[in-house]
Amino acid sequence: MVTVLFFRRSFPQSVVSALVILTSWSSCALAAGAPTWVVGDTWTIERPETNSDTVLRVVAVENDVMVITGFQQCPRCRAYLDRHLAPLKLVDEAGTVLSSAPGLFSWGYPSWKYLDWPLEVKKTWRIDADASMNKRVTRFTVDMSVRAHEDIATKAGTFAAFRISREWQSGPWKMSETLW
Repeated sequence: MVTVLFFRRSFPQSVVSALVILTSWSSCALAAGAPTWVVGDTWTIERPETNSDTVLRVVAVENDVMVITGFQQCPRCRAYLDRHLAPLKLVDEAGTVLSSAPGLFSWGYPSWKYLDWPLEVKKTWRIDADASMNKRVTRFTVDMSVRAHEDIATKAGTFAAFRISREWQSGPWKMSETLW
């Protein structure tokens, strides 16, 4: 069985949806452990508001770290992520470690645990940490909760998936996000 993580962001005037990641787990399990990343794994982020897609590709796996390429903002950069998708570092094509790239969120903040394996309904976790974007450091709080295990229809078919909510806050700024 395949579990699809798909996300929808709620902004004041729009909704953005994107296919993020595919992982596999046992059909009789109530919890899903961390996936095993393999070179060549890909996923597509759909951006309906710009009518464009981004294809992210795993180009290396080093111990428990996945290396991906394909970000629109830095297509030749190599992004290093741990098994919780925490951004460890971003390296440009010359090998320079970047703290961020225009339009990309912070890198080098391993406390940013976007997923907390194993996933199971009613599980909650929080990120309360600094991050930089465009060379400015800001404090963020992100509360995450696995809300349900349900079927979701995608262009690739219908899959069983966990529905995860994320509530972002930084000062007066707030954003809600739902992932499958």
